[in-house]
Amino acid sequence: MGRVLSRPTPLPVPAFAVSTGLGEFGRASVIGGQRAVPARLLESGYVFADTDLDKTLRTALGKG
Repeated sequence: MGRVLSRPTPLPVPAFAVSTGLGEFGRASVIGGQRAVPARLLESGYVFADTDLDKTLRTALGKG
């Protein structure tokens, strides 16, 4: 998001710090991320206009 807004990311945190501080939750949720797939929408034939986060943010913010 900082890249799209041309702003610095305020507080980059190393993965080891997240892992140490938050344990399994940090490893699974923060570092590992979440891959949420809208299966029912896709099965029903819905087509998303944008599937790329950078592109979607740029479009929403009028930056490209």
